Amino acid sequence: MPAASEKARACLLSVFLGMISCNAPGTRPVSEDRPAQFEEQKPVIEPVALTVDEVLNWRRRFADLLGKNKDAVAARYGDPEPSEGQNTLTYSGSDKTFGRGVTFGIVNSRVEMVKIFAKHGDSLDVVNVVKRASAFTFETGTYRDSTKAYFVALTHDKRNAIQFSVSDSGVEFTSVIFTAGQREK
Repeated sequence: MPAASEKARACLLSVFLGMISCNAPGTRPVSEDRPAQFEEQKPVIEPVALTVDEVLNWRRRFADLLGKNKDAVAARYGDPEPSEGQNTLTYSGSDKTFGRGVTFGIVNSRVEMVKIFAKHGDSLDVVNVVKRASAFTFETGTYRDSTKAYFVALTHDKRNAIQFSVSDSGVEFTSVIFTAGQREK
């Protein structure tokens, strides 16, 4: 009996690993059309603990397009995803966007706002933002057409906003928004 148990264990292991087929009674060889539970699992994404300064420094990567024509955005990032309005250019995470979704707000064909979304695994502890309260004003509310709450830390010059979603399970960093402000117009 122990030999049969070992054989079954080895067979099961080989099926999970997808290395060899096991033709024991009642089993099928592993093939390309195997059930989803035998497909390779996506790697687990380890959380990335960001600092307030790291998030605000994203401005250097993306906000240089503020005040420029929307064609400059397309020249750098390519064709945007289809969007519901003419006032936004939206890009999914890619190598060009450092893996983060990015939306550019357009007014009169000029970039007036850049919103960079946290990618899966990014985290920014809201306590670290609150500890720097002298650098921010804080706003809270609910999203338009929703009961979901948000928390925003806005720099005093109103050019940088760090946004969090608030739920029963906690506070989650969602995005940072950069606007042109007087210095960049």
